[in-house]
Amino acid sequence: MKTILEVKNLNFSYGNYKVIDNVSFDINYGDYFGVVGPNGSGKTTLLKLMLGILTPSSGEIRFFGQRLKDLKERNKIGYVSQKANSFNVNFPATVEEIILFTLKSLYKNNYDIKQKTYEALSKVDMLNYKDRLIGDLSGGQQQRVFIARALATDPNILFLDEPTVGVDYKSQEDFYNIAEKLNSSGVSIFMVSHDVGVIINKVNKVACIGNGKVYIHPTDEIKGIENSLNKIYGKNIEFINHSH
Repeated sequence: MKTILEVKNLNFSYGNYKVIDNVSFDINYGDYFGVVGPNGSGKTTLLKLMLGILTPSSGEIRFFGQRLKDLKERNKIGYVSQKANSFNVNFPATVEEIILFTLKSLYKNNYDIKQKTYEALSKVDMLNYKDRLIGDLSGGQQQRVFIARALATDPNILFLDEPTVGVDYKSQEDFYNIAEKLNSSGVSIFMVSHDVGVIINKVNKVACIGNGKVYIHPTDEIKGIENSLNKIYGKNIEFINHSH
């Protein structure tokens, strides 16, 4: 399998507190990762290290065999942050304008920009809302627009940080259906989530984070013990004693 991202011997600390401790793993084309762990375990920290938002104490992260700072096609990496779920409802832009602004730095031809915008909105079933102000949409609809913005650059991998926080159940189900379609179309997904019970029924692989370590398991290994994991997450973490 072709590898999109390689993490090797990664370490990161906040002061004297070690959050990521000598972590190594790969993400391949077609992977759909659910990243789970208790609050403060380092889920978002790991994601920010992979995106270059934070700098590791030591170790190496490579996309397509290159260090992130040397990667010319940064558009091949999509990211939707937690902040997308608390968007300023008074921001005076339409749904279409949100996507267009992202694409103007990549494409010079206005026709190409329009086409890419409409394609991205169609993927998340939001094309009919293109002329609506972003602030007039529901939380779930705004979420889909920000996913469309990330998709507009045709990424090979999409990073999602707690994408279902703050949206209703119907919007959550809509999101997971969209994510499954994207993954089936070839987009690899790395999604941080607090909800173990839901995530293991949606993804192909589960990355459990705790005590500075990352343990990656096929979903089938985790199913059936999610209640135990939820109990563990509320106490001292004792993860499954093997990793892949």
